[in-house]
Amino acid sequence: MDYPEAQEELNMVRQVTRSSRADMLDVRPLRIIMQAREVQVLQRIASELPIDEHVLDYAVRLARSTRTWPGLNQGAGPRASIALV
Repeated sequence: MDYPEAQEELNMVRQVTRSSRADMLDVRPLRIIMQAREVQVLQRIASELPIDEHVLDYAVRLARSTRTWPGLNQGAGPRASIALV
């Protein structure tokens, strides 16, 4: 899957962040490429993959570094560390 063009991505971010509900996005243009069960199988497989401790450490350090960076009022929380992995 390719990344959207910059303007498309900007519109997407704008639409989601201006809305209190992300499920308001227009999904009609999307086509189904796999069923929910297939996604669940892939999620299970991914959750069983080993993750090197260096990767985990880097994700935590990266998120934590935002908490003391002078350019931010509020840094990334633990969910950001998880999302990075």
